Amino acid sequence: MGRLILAGLLAGLAMFVWSSLAHTVLPLGHIGIGQLPAASAAPAALQADAGQKAGLYAFPGVGTGTNPHEDEAARAQMMDATRTNPSGIVIYHPPGRAVDMGPYLISEALLEILQGLLLAFVIAKVAGSFTTRLVSATAIGLAAAVTTNGSNAIWYGYPMDFSLATGATTFIGYIVAGAVASWWLGRKAASSSSDA
Repeated sequence: MGRLILAGLLAGLAMFVWSSLAHTVLPLGHIGIGQLPAASAAPAALQADAGQKAGLYAFPGVGTGTNPHEDEAARAQMMDATRTNPSGIVIYHPPGRAVDMGPYLISEALLEILQGLLLAFVIAKVAGSFTTRLVSATAIGLAAAVTTNGSNAIWYGYPMDFSLATGATTFIGYIVAGAVASWWLGRKAASSSSDA
């Protein structure tokens, strides 16, 4: 169990290093994300509409408390509104959100360590060589990349370049983590059998 946990920790840290490089050295973390002009009226309009309630908002809205997925008339109204008006989704935070990078980096590292632990647990069950385990990790990474980005592109209109860049970052992260975990699991297994 200790060998497995260490493999997962190393895999998660490798994934975190890759993700950091993708967002700071490579352009992958910024592809497809535009910025509104500094003089845009959008922030003030969002604050007027959402107030102090952070959340994910779709626009145009169809009225307070109306769920277009449950009400046929509301659905038709929303479809008409999107034909003649701009539409989209916004992640909104009211004024006062912390911008200190430390907690975000710690949270991201813990998330990727969890992913590394889960990945190590799965590929440790795969009998075979380093290559066999790496192929399994690659397949898991491809599934994760498609799952987390495909539906958002289809239903919410996420830009294709953003979806591809984010998917590539996830996919490569799983390959890197899978290589590290596969190497560690194989190394320990080989040293245990040579000691026997």
